[in-house]
Amino acid sequence: MSRSPSANQIAKQIRKWQTDPLSWVKFYYGDRIIAAQKERGVEVLTETGLSRQQETAFVEWGKLIRAKILQSERKPLSDEDKEYAGKIGLSIQSGNGTGKDMYLSLLIWHFLSVFAWSKVIATANTGQQLRNVLWSELAIVTGK
Repeated sequence: MSRSPSANQIAKQIRKWQTDPLSWVKFYYGDRIIAAQKERGVEVLTETGLSRQQETAFVEWGKLIRAKILQSERKPLSDEDKEYAGKIGLSIQSGNGTGKDMYLSLLIWHFLSVFAWSKVIATANTGQQLRNVLWSELAIVTGK
């Protein structure tokens, strides 16, 4: 008989996922992303099924969050943490078909899942762009 994880174990895992969003993506969405990529005929090159650029962006996101958490808790910062703590966010190069919307939808679900009482603000040039692109990608990620 398997035991359910304790509240302490769950809290510890969520804390890990806060600063390791790539492992969160792999745990929750990896199989689904890989299956979708194979269905489209796309060669899967990573454990998560994401592109290397998307994986790198998640690693950078994790570093940013880690530095911000350490800073807010007034814990010692490494030189790298200091660099990331001074940033206000990440920038992603534009381009067509690069997976920005998929990345952003996963990032939104990550943030909402691992930070209590979190909210996300999304903007676009038009409301139609939000509905047709970002909201539809969020729906795809949730399997709706």
